[in-house]
Amino acid sequence: MVLNEALTPVTCQVHWIVNPVEKTFSGSCTWQVSINSPCDVVRCHAQGLELDAIKVAQYKKPQKLENIDRAEDGLLSLKVCEKMQEGRAEISFSFRGSIKGTVGVHFSGLESKVVQTHFEVSHGRKAFPCFDIPSIRATYKVSVTVLNSSSATTILSCMPAVCTRTKGTDLTVEFGVTPPIPVYVLSFITFPYEITTLSQEVTLPSGTVVPITASITPNPKYPLELLLKATAYGLATCSEWTGVEFPLPKLDVVVVPKLCLGGMENHGLVFIDGAETTPGKGKKVGNDSTIELLMHEIAHMWMGNMVGLEFWVKEGLAQFFEKTLTDGFLGRSCSLPTDTKFSSGPVEIEKKNKPKPKPKAKGKAKKGKGKAEEVVEEKKETDAIDHHDVFNGSMYTKSFLWVVGVERALGRQEFLKRLSDMLNANMDQYIPEELFMEVFGGEKF
Repeated sequence: MVLNEALTPVTCQVHWIVNPVEKTFSGSCTWQVSINSPCDVVRCHAQGLELDAIKVAQYKKPQKLENIDRAEDGLLSLKVCEKMQEGRAEISFSFRGSIKGTVGVHFSGLESKVVQTHFEVSHGRKAFPCFDIPSIRATYKVSVTVLNSSSATTILSCMPAVCTRTKGTDLTVEFGVTPPIPVYVLSFITFPYEITTLSQEVTLPSGTVVPITASITPNPKYPLELLLKATAYGLATCSEWTGVEFPLPKLDVVVVPKLCLGGMENHGLVFIDGAETTPGKGKKVGNDSTIELLMHEIAHMWMGNMVGLEFWVKEGLAQFFEKTLTDGFLGRSCSLPTDTKFSSGPVEIEKKNKPKPKPKAKGKAKKGKGKAEEVVEEKKETDAIDHHDVFNGSMYTKSFLWVVGVERALGRQEFLKRLSDMLNANMDQYIPEELFMEVFGGEKF
């Protein structure tokens, strides 16, 4: 089941309250949405969360909830008694969840006290009620409170902090509003101790100055000077090659104790898995693969974050940039494969783990005063994207070779020109596969 096309998410104000001692989090969020045509159902996502105080209003007039349906994959349907008309509407929730696992809101490793998020591909729904589909973009105003904090507690998110306040031992940080982004690149991280951080300013081709930082937690070992220097090179060079300047007022790169993937391109807050920076198995500190990983995540600031793309497209482009940017930074010879032939067809994602239909299970939540009846029903269809479908070696290799083949066929200058034109024409929007193929593939070649 897809989300209703009659509704477009516009902006969200979300506040997380993190309790590392109790291994729980809670919070609230308020969505502003645009009603494009009359509708009486709002569909969004919330998985593994306790939800309270669900409210829908239009023009400050509360809409009575007739029914609430929740599916196992996180699809949440709110049916109101009267149809909402075209215009703006507001949807608000209170939520609670557990800090666990390796996605959603979780600890950075079993022994770590660092709390971080990982929302890619469709795990934002495990952290707060949201519209958890990569093609849907909205702006976010994030604030995070850490309970029982210390003077050394640090909180970071995608945008710069605009307000910090304390109440007893609780620390709250409010952050600036993001540009329109998909849920999967929204993030925050909290440290209960001081972290080692280096900072500098990067001057982009137009003269714009962007502050950047490189931070590392106590356990992983890595030369931060190299990481910071590589970050500065990646930002400046990507801005030059794409013809689009880095779109954010800052970039933080954090080497975290543990990550379920090697790196994560949270918008303005890149995570690098500490294991990727630790010598071992023939790997040296400061190795090429770590720099490539960093360049890969930096490239996503443009391809995937600033402009939305199909996963195989954004990953293929990021792999191309990770090689070429690292070649330039380290002064090494071209590391792109030389025997690639151009193929005009898109890369198909192989689905190895197809969900099996399960028997429907129905249950009723307790009915309280002023609360709608809640029905939990399993759905056969799911819009959740399986990690294994997207992040597998076959897809990565195919998408990378496809992009390299296109660049070989067009030549570097024409390839970058088309990419630049496409990014500039679709800033803060999602580009469907068909449009991308019109620019780079098909009959034109």
